[in-house]
Amino acid sequence: MAPKHRITLKDILNISIDIADKNGLSDITLANVSKRLGIRSPSLYNHINGLSGLKIELAYQGTKGLYDEMAGAAIGKTGKDAIYSISYAYIGFARNNPGLYEAISLAVKVDSAKVQDQADKILKLMITLLKTFPLPEELLIHHVRMLRAFLHGFVTIERDGGFGIPLDINESLQIGLDTIITGMLGNEKI
Repeated sequence: MAPKHRITLKDILNISIDIADKNGLSDITLANVSKRLGIRSPSLYNHINGLSGLKIELAYQGTKGLYDEMAGAAIGKTGKDAIYSISYAYIGFARNNPGLYEAISLAVKVDSAKVQDQADKILKLMITLLKTFPLPEELLIHHVRMLRAFLHGFVTIERDGGFGIPLDINESLQIGLDTIITGMLGNEKI
């Protein structure tokens, strides 16, 4: 079971992400990861602090990856164009990285400054972009929550196969975003 090369944290993360993308986060065990790497499980401890440490690393990679995608999509954009761009980046990240996206849910559950810093960057990006809308300050966080809830809900339902009616899923996404953005532009409290 000797490895062909020296194992790095990057190797461990790549294998773990592959497992999570194919089978879900619950399938990540030290035994599964070490088997795929061709090493014994105790060797993983040279790089990670057990399974919980590995999941913290995955949560970090997920939150960092999502932030990088969203921030990149927002460059040079403001207002509704920026919101559409970051929303499509969010959905694209989740579709292309299902395991890392699932790991993001751990961000609120783990005690890790680097994970929290990345999660905070996502929130601050959304707040900054929504400040370009005519929203009263006291409604800003409510709108951020609404957009996050819509995006996460959409991704989760799509991942779980919940959009069974034969309609274009991307059209549903567009209509949902149009509705949310129209509401933000109107900003009237009902």
